[in-house]
Amino acid sequence: PLFGHMPMILGPDRTKLSKRHGATSTLEYRNQGFLPEAMSNFLALLGWSVDDKTEIIPSEDMLRHFSLERVGKSPAIFDRTKLEWMNGVYLRRMPQDKLINQLAEALDSYIREHQEPAQVPPTPEYLRTVVPLVQERLKTLNPKEAWDLCSFFLVEIPEYEQGLTPKGLTPEATRTALQATLAALQPLSFFDAATMEAAIRPLAERLQLKTGELFGAIRLAVTGRTAAPPLFDTLAVVGRKRVMTRLANAIFKL
Repeated sequence: PLFGHMPMILGPDRTKLSKRHGATSTLEYRNQGFLPEAMSNFLALLGWSVDDKTEIIPSEDMLRHFSLERVGKSPAIFDRTKLEWMNGVYLRRMPQDKLINQLAEALDSYIREHQEPAQVPPTPEYLRTVVPLVQERLKTLNPKEAWDLCSFFLVEIPEYEQGLTPKGLTPEATRTALQATLAALQPLSFFDAATMEAAIRPLAERLQLKTGELFGAIRLAVTGRTAAPPLFDTLAVVGRKRVMTRLANAIFKL
């Protein structure tokens, strides 16, 4: 038999990879929400390459292109940030039906463990409307990351850890903006993104606000976040009843 030695894998501090650098079991990485295909791709590139630029390599391409000549001799660095990036690429490329089921499992796991009050259960049917808005933002399918990203779609009232006043606005101006938004949404026959945008966008000029300030106030009131998926698509998925409840609740708190 012939034997070959792969280069040693080092931690970010260039010392031998160990538990102090984080998880060292592939099963532990699976439990943290990393995909098998992303982990295989990442590990393969720690000691081998197709060329000097290709980083996303499906398993069938690895098998077709592998050669000992492309195995490096220098130690490789286990870069978790790069692993998360690569996992995100695979998640963005994942068929939505498959991602919906895996995201539902991650959210169910978090809700069971932490007894979170999800008023809207993360069923595959409902997540079919959510996934197009969050797929680009996912890095892993870790239950906590999944909940942090999707929780405002599932609860009645989100947590307002960042307050309710966006940068550049006073509480009084924010309250006025939300009152005008609530009044503009109430008579709408349809609660789709295009209809809401047509009703709300003109409010900025009327209220003498920048569009970003108005949208930021609405985003904070409805999601509790300063950064979230596209505003009007988000409002449509959250739904009329909960959007109106959240706007009224934010006005009351202000």
